[in-house]
Amino acid sequence: MVERKRRKVMVPYKTPRGAEGEDQQEWRNLDQLIIKDRVLTPDRCELIHAEYLKLQEIEVYHPPDSENENQFLPVDEEWIGRNHRYFHNNMHIGTFFRDTPAHDEIYAVVADYMPEGTDYERVNFMQVIHYSQDNLFPWHRDEADKNDRATAIFMLDEEFTGGRLIVDGHIIMTRRGTMVAFNNSTLRWHSVEPLYTGERHALLLWTGKEQGSKQDPLPYHDEAMEGFDD
Repeated sequence: MVERKRRKVMVPYKTPRGAEGEDQQEWRNLDQLIIKDRVLTPDRCELIHAEYLKLQEIEVYHPPDSENENQFLPVDEEWIGRNHRYFHNNMHIGTFFRDTPAHDEIYAVVADYMPEGTDYERVNFMQVIHYSQDNLFPWHRDEADKNDRATAIFMLDEEFTGGRLIVDGHIIMTRRGTMVAFNNSTLRWHSVEPLYTGERHALLLWTGKEQGSKQDPLPYHDEAMEGFDD
């Protein structure tokens, strides 16, 4: 009779953290790709889209000393830390900051559908990205805050062609209301293919451990093994 055995398996990598030259490492959870199909109802998608449309579009600039090519700051400093929308690379991008009413309202809509685990405990950054026809997002690994462990994406519409999300070579249908999440997004290649027709809106949340959390991932995981008893 075949019996299932379990053994401890070491996590396949450690990720250096901290300043160069420091002997500082931390364990990362094993790579995950989580899909929850059509978990948001159309009215909930519309609520998020409506909050995005309320944002004022402002002028931004890329700080010349920034190592993150996707970092943009308001030209008018009065908008620093305030929710806003800006135009870049033929895309409209709406940013919602923590502890603002719109941020909290949107998170209340999606919180029940977020993955569980230390990688998704806290929302560090929230955006809605509006793609137009011929837009794409090339292959990249996220240049994110050092506390970011994962990315969760909620698809807000589906009246378009193309625009599929690709993570580690997995092509994902972007149906309205679907949630796609993957951890270690600063280490994993992902992209959005060209949008051939229509417009595409997606809510993105960059997440990580809650500050002060002691629920560090263990440096191993259980792997189910099948075989005969020795």
